[in-house]
Amino acid sequence: MNGPGTDAGGENVGREQRIKEHRITIILTHEDFRQSMGRRAKSQQEFDKWAELAENELLNSHIDWDIIYECAGEAMRKEHAGGGENA
Repeated sequence: MNGPGTDAGGENVGREQRIKEHRITIILTHEDFRQSMGRRAKSQQEFDKWAELAENELLNSHIDWDIIYECAGEAMRKEHAGGGENA
């Protein structure tokens, strides 16, 4: 079990070494609506309803995070293998 000052692996982590979370923001546009619905929104109200439904789908885990994590990990490994700036 991890206690205060430890990371997921149980390693001691100093206060100055803690890694902050990263926020991802998704902005839905009228172009996204057109791609989804095959037409322009008839009104702001229709767009807002569509955006609300899209947000609900995101909140209901309709994103395969395992694929996102796998792709990010693969890209990171390639960058390190190629001597990228974060190597």
